[in-house]
Amino acid sequence: MFFVEHPKLEAWNPNVSYLGQTNPQWTRLLSGDRVLTNSLEWAVWRENPVQVVLCEICGQDGCAAGGYVHVSRTAQYVVWTSPQIDEADDWYDEAYAIVPRGALLFRRSDWDEWSRGRTAMPPSEELPPVTGRVLGDAWRLGMPAANRADKLVELPDFVGERAVASDSLTVNELQAALRGIVDQLVRRADIPVPGDFVHGDGQAETVYFDVPLGQEWQAFRGSPEAPYPAVGGGWAYETEWPNSA
Repeated sequence: MFFVEHPKLEAWNPNVSYLGQTNPQWTRLLSGDRVLTNSLEWAVWRENPVQVVLCEICGQDGCAAGGYVHVSRTAQYVVWTSPQIDEADDWYDEAYAIVPRGALLFRRSDWDEWSRGRTAMPPSEELPPVTGRVLGDAWRLGMPAANRADKLVELPDFVGERAVASDSLTVNELQAALRGIVDQLVRRADIPVPGDFVHGDGQAETVYFDVPLGQEWQAFRGSPEAPYPAVGGGWAYETEWPNSA
């Protein structure tokens, strides 16, 4: 997960004059030099998935392939995760910005400031809440790119086949803890999950893979009996799982 702590806005005008139209006023959202969206004004924020990188030739949503995210919110943050789509449909591939960094996290206060005066951009309170599926995607995206499970339900076995150790657990104990998280997320795939993203609080259980140094993964925080997912970059989603769905 990457927290966009210092977002930057940049006004610009795409050239659509060949269509007989006036060039619109757009605003890019950047983190450093990386463009997160090329138009706060024309992205269709009220629908998921959202194409955040629009075609700069015609300006139309859906003209070009790729550049999609799922947008949701917690009490404090807006989060971009993988688009929730048919896996066979590569037209809706996730935006490049979240591929190397994982899920993107924004302050709701920043989002609400951007939405003021932009009618196509809803205030954060109108965004859908974070669900188990969103958290599953954020958790999986927090894995090292070279050791990232393709599907949430495959994650415990994927890690079990590749992990050589973790901080305090055997591989079997680690898999049991991971299965506990997966079960909770799958049962709540379409249900809001109470809690919020927190940074730097508590010791994460780190998994070490059988690959060159640097390929390790902070998998969860809390105890193995009551774990909650770490989502990368020192962040985790702190929640208490109910006993039943």
